[in-house]
Amino acid sequence: KYSSLLCCGFYDGSVNVYDIRNRNNTPIYSSKTNIESYHSDPIWDIKWYHDELKHDLMFYSISSDSEIKFWKCTKNELNYETLNKLTTPPINITQSMEPINNNNGNDKSNEDEDLNTNKALCSCFD
Repeated sequence: KYSSLLCCGFYDGSVNVYDIRNRNNTPIYSSKTNIESYHSDPIWDIKWYHDELKHDLMFYSISSDSEIKFWKCTKNELNYETLNKLTTPPINITQSMEPINNNNGNDKSNEDEDLNTNKALCSCFD
């Protein structure tokens, strides 16, 4: 239906929608006007979303920041919603996997205190 529209995700985490029928390089929609909408890492994939009941332009973006964002192009704005922030399951280290040290296990400075906030690596929707 909108075969002349091209959606691009950039290394800085922003997105633009272009109409390739236009001779200039100006996007018809851009997230560059709202830096808060950016992904914090480069965008790896974009997928158009078509809803037969709605006639809005919509797409998803995914980035190595582990976020999936849903974008909706309205009259003169590009609105977004963060749908999901993917994480990896926590890593549980058992006693048998801990390194041997000479202080009888009293040194806990090497423990990772932030195991539950590991980012999941995202590359595409397939």
